[in-house]
Amino acid sequence: MVIVMVEERNYTVPLGKAYDSIRTKRVRKAVKLVQTFVARHSKVAAVNVRLSNALNSALWARGIQKPPRKIRIKVVKEEEKARAYLMDEKIAKEEKKAETVTAGTEKKAESPGKKEEKPSKEEVKKTVEKKMDEKKEKVVKEQAKEEKSNEKGKKNDGEKEAK
Repeated sequence: MVIVMVEERNYTVPLGKAYDSIRTKRVRKAVKLVQTFVARHSKVAAVNVRLSNALNSALWARGIQKPPRKIRIKVVKEEEKARAYLMDEKIAKEEKKAETVTAGTEKKAESPGKKEEKPSKEEVKKTVEKKMDEKKEKVVKEQAKEEKSNEKGKKNDGEKEAK
């Protein structure tokens, strides 16, 4: 049995350095600042830091040019990974998994007599061949149109030269 240590800590991340970069890259810089801050304080690699959607939305709320000067976050560290959330955000990781599992079982329970049959390899090959043939036909038609327009252009040029 493996015991997983989960640590939760609250921080205020200063984002003033984001304003040192050019206006069109400030929020991107702020996101990187949050990631490096979390990595440094939770002692994990910056690659293993994940920001929640709500935190990302809060950083981007005022546009790319005006990120917040500071932001309050909650950091949850599990083994070698760290996740950053807004301070007021509820963490519902387990509930989402439970909902998806129950939703999938309900769909199967609604139609017990019907089985989803996958098409055979031959059917798949036939459909792919049909699509390829249709694409080839379209290309041939387009080329024919281009040739006709080129021929008309040449005829018009010949008539102009004769005059």
